[in-house]
Amino acid sequence: MNTLVKAAIAGVLSLGATGAFAAIGDPWSNSSDLILVVENATTHAAYALDTGISLNTLLPTSSLVSGAVLDQSIKTGINDTVAASGAFQSFLSANPASGDLWTLEGGQYNGNSSATATNSNSKLAGDGKMVITSQIGTNNNATVNAKQLGNMQSFLNGLQPDIHAPSSPPGLNPLETATETGAASTSSGAEANYGFLTANDFSSLGSAAIQLFGFTGNGSTGKLQSYILGKATLGANGTLNITTPSVPLPAAVWLLGSGLLGLFGVSRRRAASAA
Repeated sequence: MNTLVKAAIAGVLSLGATGAFAAIGDPWSNSSDLILVVENATTHAAYALDTGISLNTLLPTSSLVSGAVLDQSIKTGINDTVAASGAFQSFLSANPASGDLWTLEGGQYNGNSSATATNSNSKLAGDGKMVITSQIGTNNNATVNAKQLGNMQSFLNGLQPDIHAPSSPPGLNPLETATETGAASTSSGAEANYGFLTANDFSSLGSAAIQLFGFTGNGSTGKLQSYILGKATLGANGTLNITTPSVPLPAAVWLLGSGLLGLFGVSRRRAASAA
């Protein structure tokens, strides 16, 4: 395809894909973001970043498949690379990468500030969502498939106070007013993704790409739907990369490209005839 047309199509696709984002929302708001958490395995000093990628973007309700088990049909076309900020670089300098662990995590549900995520043992698809990274991989399906709604609710009930309660230590609460913090703290529950998959599901900085999983209810008592959403890496230099399968180009975009290519051809012919 002509370079000019490629550039035009890329411009159309990138509209709305960038821009500033607000601080992370409370889990009960049903609108929250994916969080990067980095922890020193020895001192438990922690850094956290609101990636600005919403769970509703990663796990769109309109794309959920009823009864899904590690379904791979969701394609959101995310390819985000986030370089380490000055604050993150300072954290890494004080906490060498060889001793650092990391994870991506996020959760949300319909509720209010006084409710807990366990207010029901049956949630419709999209009413509760969680997204996590894990080294468990797609070959260990039995462990992932065995998880039920109660496991997701336990995760949400661990994440909610970490984000919302301004306790001491503060957990992830600073992310309610900022997009990153070096004042975060982690607990044994947080280190294991709030007990969802394994005893400690964090990965080492600079390790190979790990899986990004998504979970939601399916309207049946105790049941979960599960999805493989993509992969993520966090380099030893603090560069985060998140990729999900590409979204097929809409027909309208291809028509636009064809139209631009036609106009480009016409302009070349006119130029040639004028010469």
